Amino acid sequence: MSLAAYGQAIGREVRADEVQSVLNELMAANVVMRRGHGLYGLIDPFVQEIWLERNARMLPPGGNA
Repeated sequence: MSLAAYGQAIGREVRADEVQSVLNELMAANVVMRRGHGLYGLIDPFVQEIWLERNARMLPPGGNA
């Protein structure tokens, strides 16, 4: 997702340093891990399952955002 998309979702401009700061905190808490340049994944399968369920409920019919 791009910074512009994040900004649109929350209704304000989002800076790259804000995103990086949050990612660093999530990595320090062992919630996410870096899989590659710009690629992150959830470590805890329970958190991933909850996120996927929540995300699926928020999608419009047909599953396309």
